[in-house]
Amino acid sequence: MTRLLAHYERPTFYFFLGLIIGILPFLFRESKAKTMFRPIHYVLLMIGVVIIVLLPIEMASGAIIEDRSLAIYGLLFFSGIVASAAMILPGISGSFIFVVLGVYHTIIYAVSILDIKVLIPVGIGIIIGIVLMSKIIHYFLTYYHTATFAFIIGLVIGSIYVVYPGWAANMLELLACVVVFVGGLFAAYVLGKVEH
Repeated sequence: MTRLLAHYERPTFYFFLGLIIGILPFLFRESKAKTMFRPIHYVLLMIGVVIIVLLPIEMASGAIIEDRSLAIYGLLFFSGIVASAAMILPGISGSFIFVVLGVYHTIIYAVSILDIKVLIPVGIGIIIGIVLMSKIIHYFLTYYHTATFAFIIGLVIGSIYVVYPGWAANMLELLACVVVFVGGLFAAYVLGKVEH
């Protein structure tokens, strides 16, 4: 992943785009949107979109955080907690949460070189997050199933804006982006079928 981001960043994110867009039909089907959605659910969906779109994200910079202050360790720990919640939710990737919080490149690089100082706070955050957030998410999916799915779908739709890396620089890159985008759509379709 580090090599892909370093040398083929735009096509890599087009593959992510394909995965995100491809998972939406599965989410709409799981939520029974055609029959269950009411006006309040569309409001929740739009709130999810707006929350993601308005976040101040510098995804394309590819910057790796070199600072090792207490605040950065706190950010890494918090990222692990939030990402673990995303891993439990259908349709949202923990990696996407890392992108949103601006730590994706830092964590991917830490994994590639086994930087324990980064991996430990993230790992502890993930473990704590899975234990705590799984109960909270289970509660909302049990008692507010449709509303929860509507909000999740909004977050996923908003993430399209976040992940979009811009137009291809040349025809060769454009072709690569189209191919991997279609590959992402197909992968999401297959994964949706398996999940179903």
